[in-house]
Amino acid sequence: RLRMTGREDRFPLWLLEALTDRLLTLLSHACEAPDTPVGDLTLVDDTHRVRLLAHGQGATLHPRAEGTLAARFAEVAAATPDAVAVQTGVDGLTYWALDIRSNRTAHALTALLPTPPTVGDRVALLFERSAEAVITMVALAKLGLAYVPLRPGDPVDRWTSLIAEAGAVAVLGHHRLLDVLPDTLPVPRFAVDAPGSLTGHQDTPVTREVTPDAAAYVMFTSGSTGTPKGVSVPHRAVMRLACGGGPHAIGPEDVMAHGASPAFDSSTWEVWGTLLGGGTLLVISHADVLDPTKLAETLREHGATTMFL
Repeated sequence: RLRMTGREDRFPLWLLEALTDRLLTLLSHACEAPDTPVGDLTLVDDTHRVRLLAHGQGATLHPRAEGTLAARFAEVAAATPDAVAVQTGVDGLTYWALDIRSNRTAHALTALLPTPPTVGDRVALLFERSAEAVITMVALAKLGLAYVPLRPGDPVDRWTSLIAEAGAVAVLGHHRLLDVLPDTLPVPRFAVDAPGSLTGHQDTPVTREVTPDAAAYVMFTSGSTGTPKGVSVPHRAVMRLACGGGPHAIGPEDVMAHGASPAFDSSTWEVWGTLLGGGTLLVISHADVLDPTKLAETLREHGATTMFL
């Protein structure tokens, strides 16, 4: 008779169950063939072996998620409007509020541009990690526009170079960062955190024909070995990352610590994996990320369950 215990406060239940299954398979094989060298004992049963081999040849272990970011977000917001979507310090933004504010941001951007934007147009983002950044990303997904995140700490010349390289039709961000851009920049800019920036704009749903193959964002490499190169990522790819299931799926009970730069690709999983899974995105300030003691306090205070390292 075998009894096993596990520390669910330190390890996810799926991992404890998987380790238990492997051990039982190993012991069963050892009992059936006691003369077998330990190195030849199997850790996986036949069914699981077939699944692993199929996965290695391109098969998926979980159904592939389809659709667009906006459509999936609308489902989550409608199902759990009062759940906290974004947490920043003591302030929490519910899914209902995120939905409303992203609608206003989308309408404000549309009004800012001299001509209506086309699905697939690119908009540069110049934000610190913040609720405003997340609201804007959702707004652009609803419009079918691809966001191009810029690193706040980069030189201004790099910002202007990437804005031009991406062919951005506008730049959205925090006013203190936008104020640094040169007046000669030939695209409109919009500070979403400026007083009254969203006043007078509708909060009605945004209706646009967006397909899963439309670009969701464009992210540039660091350029450390040459010229930065932009990679366009479609809604379909982000959906499969965020909603593909598996042990790393984010659910309503999860609190994701958002510590990555919006211009770093892990932020895709942090932001969209959380919002499309119904969890809470805990925005970690730049100062807290650099202070281990404060970071630990913030994670404990808000009950963070997941963090990308």
